Amino acid sequence: MTSSKHQLYLDNHCRLCGKPFGKKTNYTCSKYTSIVELFGVDHSCDQFDIHPSSFCNSCYLAAMRVKRTTPHTCKNLSPSVEWFPHNEEICDVCNGQRRGRPKKRKHPGGRPSNLEAHIRSVTSHCIPHFSLSQVTNKTYHDILTCKLCSSSISDPVEVLPCQSLFCSSCLLEYVNKDMETFHCPGCSDDHVCTDATFTYISPVAEKMICNISVRCDKCFNTVKLDTINKFCDQHIQNKIECSDMLCLPLQSQPTTMEKKMASNVVTRLLHQSNDTLITLRTGGQPLNLIKLTTSSVSSGECSKGTIRRRSNEIRKIRERLSMGDSTVQMHNEIEIIPKEERTALMKEANFTVTIPPDQGLAMKADLNIPWNKLRAMR
Repeated sequence: MTSSKHQLYLDNHCRLCGKPFGKKTNYTCSKYTSIVELFGVDHSCDQFDIHPSSFCNSCYLAAMRVKRTTPHTCKNLSPSVEWFPHNEEICDVCNGQRRGRPKKRKHPGGRPSNLEAHIRSVTSHCIPHFSLSQVTNKTYHDILTCKLCSSSISDPVEVLPCQSLFCSSCLLEYVNKDMETFHCPGCSDDHVCTDATFTYISPVAEKMICNISVRCDKCFNTVKLDTINKFCDQHIQNKIECSDMLCLPLQSQPTTMEKKMASNVVTRLLHQSNDTLITLRTGGQPLNLIKLTTSSVSSGECSKGTIRRRSNEIRKIRERLSMGDSTVQMHNEIEIIPKEERTALMKEANFTVTIPPDQGLAMKADLNIPWNKLRAMR
């Protein structure tokens, strides 16, 4: 041991008992000469390269205990450790017997680590799948390329300490559970095959990859990688058969593609139909779809021709819904109109009722109408 290490050993050990300092406070011998003298030590004769300059808290407490019990007749405590000068060949201080309990022996064994399950558990699924041809900035190709399959990384796993990124599926095929070392193609170095070698991708690298600009293969728009699935949802859809679509429950929300398909089918049926109403057979209660053009102005502001066209559309719809018996339907519509509105409509239409003189008395008897109202009706 060199002289510098020998001096460091002296600085970390007690002058009185020779034990190493713990976490508690140590005391300088020059400031507590009265305590040092209780151990029969003359600090004035100490040399800095032979004797330590401090003593431990245990010796301090032992001296204070003796002072408290026998304050007038303090006897010396147990003799202190003898210190010798440093010798490069044989040093009794540096090569002294180790004190304290020996370290517990670590016995290898226990349950072996399941490396494949660990790699699956640290796989990151936050990064969408993409191809290198979609990346607009070519400088990121080296970072985004898996060194095992030479394609874009998919569900990446980070390898420590080189921080290389690989596809989780490639690692599962490349790494064997019986392997002791793992040769990393990214840094050309060997790593120990443990759970600590394979870990989650760092948040900094994940954020950098998600902010990379990529180009959509369908619409050719440039967006960030983390938003490409949401942005291109209208034309990037999972493949689904029509037979599978018919078996979906009614509570499931239709996708964008399903809405576009339904709108296209209804538009073709309305275009092929000569009427404004089409009927869809469902195996039970049929569905009636009515084509109504969006009005830009109200009926009170439009021309008489537009009002007449709208009235004809309403009449056709009434005939289709009433199954040909539109008279009964019209009578019911008139009955549900409030009396004030019905009276106002009759006045605006100049609708008058003429009662023959010979039937007035019969109406009064049947309807129980007073004479004054009967005169007003005439």
